[in-house]
Amino acid sequence: MAPELPLNDPRRALVVGSPAWKMNEIARFKKLSAKHGGLTSAWFAQVALGVSRQRVHQLINDGRLQTYEILGKHLIACDALESFASLDRTSGFRYATA
Repeated sequence: MAPELPLNDPRRALVVGSPAWKMNEIARFKKLSAKHGGLTSAWFAQVALGVSRQRVHQLINDGRLQTYEILGKHLIACDALESFASLDRTSGFRYATA
């Protein structure tokens, strides 16, 4: 029987749920978090922006908030959240004036 490969060995298959896959996801999280000023949940974005859950998902789908999937969870880049929060936005529907 061949000895088991170390978790960080690139020859080891990254099967979802395997210890090697989990370690790879943790490394990805650390790298992306450092690059984008942190990663946070949609719930935190909802509270920070003062909008509904549906609005956060709409912003994600429109590409206005950058997300990454790590360990099956979608996380929002804090830099993108901060940039969006700093925009001078008005709330509500604007009526056309004549």
